[in-house]
Amino acid sequence: MILAPLSRHRAGFRTTGNDPQSWRGPSGGSDSASELGSAREERVGCVEKLGRIWWTEMTIRFVLLVNKQGQTRLAQYYEYLTIEERRALEGEIVRKCLARPDNQCSFVEHRNYKIIYRRYASLFFLVGVDGEENELAILEFIHCVVETMDRYFGNVCELDIMFHLEKAHFMLEEMVMNGCIVEINKQNILNPLQLMDKTT
Repeated sequence: MILAPLSRHRAGFRTTGNDPQSWRGPSGGSDSASELGSAREERVGCVEKLGRIWWTEMTIRFVLLVNKQGQTRLAQYYEYLTIEERRALEGEIVRKCLARPDNQCSFVEHRNYKIIYRRYASLFFLVGVDGEENELAILEFIHCVVETMDRYFGNVCELDIMFHLEKAHFMLEEMVMNGCIVEINKQNILNPLQLMDKTT
């Protein structure tokens, strides 16, 4: 995914600063950030980084880590689904992906999602995205997640995820915001986590 910086204008909105409360609508009248973003909150995210405003389309819908027995070890969703919907979706996706032989590609279409998955030892990393997303870019994202966890845990395994689930979620939250990839530098991702480790 490519993030495109905005200077002043995009999609009828303009900013008078980095404060979301200073956003203006197309007519120039002031509205609250929640009012301006309500119609687009599921599809568009705004990320403030290095003093600049970045608008991105939400493409990652969920990230799952499951073992080869089909048990979910980590689940992160970027759209609202009820617990029952999540369980049903995870069961369908896991059965479909784990049943595929190794000589088939790592891309599967299911419902309105495109599933990209990759196996590392006993763990499967599955990412659900929009149909227009670049599959190879998501494969590289998965590999970046694994390399980041490897750097922190040292040859990450299923037990590391199970006993340090909050840290695995923290890494994902540093990398993905509102379904958009915002950070892939491993050291930048781990800096806050290492700082918290030093203070405990």
